[in-house]
Amino acid sequence: MAASELPASLKNSLENSKAEYVRLGKSGLKISVPIMGAMSLGPKHWAPWLIEEKEVSPLLTQQIAPDT
Repeated sequence: MAASELPASLKNSLENSKAEYVRLGKSGLKISVPIMGAMSLGPKHWAPWLIEEKEVSPLLTQQIAPDT
């Protein structure tokens, strides 16, 4: 199997998924929108380990568009 080929079961899962997938910058990776760090985002009064929007915005921008 070539590196660009996906196993049939994974290909079927991706094609039938209701999740939205996007490319992660120029990495070639396709990730689901919900997985993009959403677990760690939120106000710190919920949990001290959360990252506030103002803190994470530059990080996500760098991940999505590293050349900007």
